[in-house]
Amino acid sequence: NGACNFRCIYCVLHDKNSPSCIMYADHFSIFADVLRCLEEEKLIHSDAVIRLSSGEFTIHKGAEELIKRCEAYPLELFTNSYIYSHATADALKKSAMVFCSMDAGTAGTFKQVKGVDGYERVSENLREYAKYGPVVLKYILMDGVNDKPEDLDGFFALADEIAARVVLNRDYTDLNHAFSDRALRFAAKFIAHFRKQGKIDVAASFARPGEKERLNNLLEEI
Repeated sequence: NGACNFRCIYCVLHDKNSPSCIMYADHFSIFADVLRCLEEEKLIHSDAVIRLSSGEFTIHKGAEELIKRCEAYPLELFTNSYIYSHATADALKKSAMVFCSMDAGTAGTFKQVKGVDGYERVSENLREYAKYGPVVLKYILMDGVNDKPEDLDGFFALADEIAARVVLNRDYTDLNHAFSDRALRFAAKFIAHFRKQGKIDVAASFARPGEKERLNNLLEEI
């Protein structure tokens, strides 16, 4: 099935020039065995954060069993949330956090970015998860793709409702492109909105020519 059930336009695993992602049929059982060995040798602390990421874990055999196996630790679950996982909901009641990269605020943009028509389904699953524990929403900003005002409004509505924190990032597979004024205006409004709420992490690097200065000017205007 591959690493994921989505086909995000920025994912290097779907680039024919990039190495293939090899997913072994029993890879989750291998991870569980490694964890067991670490515990037996007392090489892992009870506060060690375990992260399930890279691809979509819910589509693989043994995923929910592994989540349950890791519930004693702080657990970070990176998921596109297209499939609702009862094990994830149970883990959230303990010490887990769900991370989901939405990258859109409308169904049309979501389908364009993700390659799947699943905006409403994902949003509803995230609302369910948020009933049990913290949900972190990520936005990978791409110039001319998901920087429309309606996407900003839609993301605000969802994140204001359910997100414990939000993360703004950029498409790091686009190595040379500097953000347009439109994209930077989107970023400035995004940052200002969630900064007021005290729940934003800006992971995007605005270090390409002129970006930082232009962004700061826009933030001052807001």
